Amino acid sequence: MFSFAKKNFNFSDRKCIKVVKLFGLAIGRIVELFDKKPTLSWFHYMKFYQSTLKNDLGIITLTFSDEGLHTIFLNENKGNIVFELSKENQYLKQLKEYFAGNRKQFDLPLVLIGTPFQTKVWEYIQHIPYGETQTYNEVAQGIGHPNAQRAVGNALHVNPIPLIVPCHRVIRSDGGLGGFGLGIDVKQKLLDLERQHL
Repeated sequence: MFSFAKKNFNFSDRKCIKVVKLFGLAIGRIVELFDKKPTLSWFHYMKFYQSTLKNDLGIITLTFSDEGLHTIFLNENKGNIVFELSKENQYLKQLKEYFAGNRKQFDLPLVLIGTPFQTKVWEYIQHIPYGETQTYNEVAQGIGHPNAQRAVGNALHVNPIPLIVPCHRVIRSDGGLGGFGLGIDVKQKLLDLERQHL
């Protein structure tokens, strides 16, 4: 669907991948809503907002629209993309409550766009309870693909809404942390935070 992105961006550049992911999410959602071929003019109908939260993890940036939350980034510079800033909103409020140990479950509209397999993984891990973990193998079993542990890991790595879609709760079978898109140190801090507030 988004072959134009491959022609215009060098996918070895992490910043380009972030930009393509963000615009891909938006255009993909428009296609869902209108069930037509995407055009650039349609993109203008979707208004985006951003909020930031600074804590010991760094600067957390949330991007959302009237449809729901699209992305969460940590310590990422968005370059020349301009969004309307939003200081008070339900996404920021619930994230602050989570880091204060006062929220164990999020109740937010999410815009999760990916392959059928990816969305299946992202939806499944939202049911892993606060303060608990499952292994990559258990997630693969849970979604009905028992031999897809590596594919599960890949889906988690490109999760566009970490923290709220809790890929940090998925670990290796030997007890090791495994990978995490925001960094292993962040994954450990999130697990420690949840265990402290059980």
